[in-house]
Amino acid sequence: MHPSELIPFLMVGMLLLLIIAIVWLTLRQRPKLATTISAILVILYITAYALFPTYQKYEHERRYVTLVEAISSPHLVIERATFDPKTGDRVGVFSVYDERVPQFGWTYKVSRNNDITNDETWSRYDYPARDELWQEVEWLYWQETETGAITELDRLEDGPLVAYAFETENERGIALFHYENEGMTTLAFEHSPEGATVTSHNKTWTITRDDDTLHVQ
Repeated sequence: MHPSELIPFLMVGMLLLLIIAIVWLTLRQRPKLATTISAILVILYITAYALFPTYQKYEHERRYVTLVEAISSPHLVIERATFDPKTGDRVGVFSVYDERVPQFGWTYKVSRNNDITNDETWSRYDYPARDELWQEVEWLYWQETETGAITELDRLEDGPLVAYAFETENERGIALFHYENEGMTTLAFEHSPEGATVTSHNKTWTITRDDDTLHVQ
């Protein structure tokens, strides 16, 4: 059960204790009746808590069906179709990705009223090492286009600067990063059908439509 879903049960539990206290104050002359009412309330509370995971599974599966019906693309894959309350899953939250680009995807949320939102994205990549910055280029391009059709052409390093030349279906471009132990910064990400030119730190990187080599001066 997700921690946020425990809060209502805690609030109901506190309210239940208050009700039981009022029952005993009101029926202090009739302890057997007060005990019976208190026992019934506690049993109902425990039963509701015990059955809640079953309800969550049912509700998650119902929302999964809603999402499947709403997504028409044959390339989209929905993860977390099954619900396990022990893993901290949230009801109606699904990871969706394009099978052609499985390293990136979206987080879809289906509400109780079947409203669907997907305003979050995710990546399977961890924070990249210096020689793994190509995955950051893929991530930047995917965020722009939501496709993964990108190919590395060349790579150059100059001190803390790391530059990549890349090619898409119709364009060529440059991604420039500043990478040190303190962290990574994306300085530029440019692409066009004619190629790209990026200037930073008093240097200029160029990739053209007809040359696969990344030039710097």
